[in-house]
Amino acid sequence: MKVFFFVAEPQDDSATQDTQKIAEQLQAWVGEDNPHAVFIHTEACEQGGARLGVEMKIKLPKQLNTPLEAFYKIANEYQCDFVVGFIDGDDYEEVCFFGKEEGKPDPFAIGCYLGFE
Repeated sequence: MKVFFFVAEPQDDSATQDTQKIAEQLQAWVGEDNPHAVFIHTEACEQGGARLGVEMKIKLPKQLNTPLEAFYKIANEYQCDFVVGFIDGDDYEEVCFFGKEEGKPDPFAIGCYLGFE
């Protein structure tokens, strides 16, 4: 299954420095040798809003633990939320949020929301 973890709120011009710092941390988390994860940073366009985060392929719900823990730390540091969802073809389906407003992510619940049994 292909899932995404994107910063939930579009960053405005006043948050440009935070956006850059978040982008650097996410890019470092993905690294150069991770064939299952891709760093995403796009500007708003006709097809949708800006996207900042990570897309990755997972096979087991326990594979959610590491990214959820890492991205929750980023959410706390920069006072933002992340949205988690799955990718079906060209469609991005949001399933839940975690971070500043929504609190700590529950990997088991998120796995269920994504369709893992």
